[in-house]
Amino acid sequence: MFNLDLCSWPGCKNPVDRNSRFCNTHIKMDYQKEIENYLLSNEVIMNLKAPGLIFEGLDLRGKRFINCYFHHTLWKNCRFDNSRFQMCFFDDSVITNCHFLKVNMLQCVFTMAVLQDTTFRGSDLISVNLNRIKSRHCDFSESDLYYSRFIGSSLKETLFVDCNLKRVDFCLSRMKRISFRYSNSEEAYFQKEHRG
Repeated sequence: MFNLDLCSWPGCKNPVDRNSRFCNTHIKMDYQKEIENYLLSNEVIMNLKAPGLIFEGLDLRGKRFINCYFHHTLWKNCRFDNSRFQMCFFDDSVITNCHFLKVNMLQCVFTMAVLQDTTFRGSDLISVNLNRIKSRHCDFSESDLYYSRFIGSSLKETLFVDCNLKRVDFCLSRMKRISFRYSNSEEAYFQKEHRG
């Protein structure tokens, strides 16, 4: 799926230099700035590998992300409203004060990510892996979360108001001050001893 032996520079197919994510040509370039420019100037972002970077204050509304690898990234004060994501990886990332309003996500991965003060309100998050995330002050309200997974997650002060929770798996999750008001929580999977 992702060949991490190839240069992480967008479009480059050269092999990486030893102990780097880049080839000899791109190893000295300002990768952070180039990736930001690439994200801002393209409507469709496809097959992008940008692990370990820091993104702050980006307006990425209405973009389409396909098969992108954002492992271990920091996203702060970014907007993704009305964007579409397919098979994108945000595992081990930190996402703070970001807006994913009315996004469409299909088969994306957030495993072990930290989400704080972030909203996914009014979104379709279908078959999204949110296993072992740490969520605090987040809002998934009015979203379709069909077949998504929050297994082993820590969910604090997080809203799931008026959501489709059919086949959503919350097993082994620790929950504190969570609202499932108006949601079909009876169609989700829980272990009662971890709910509170």
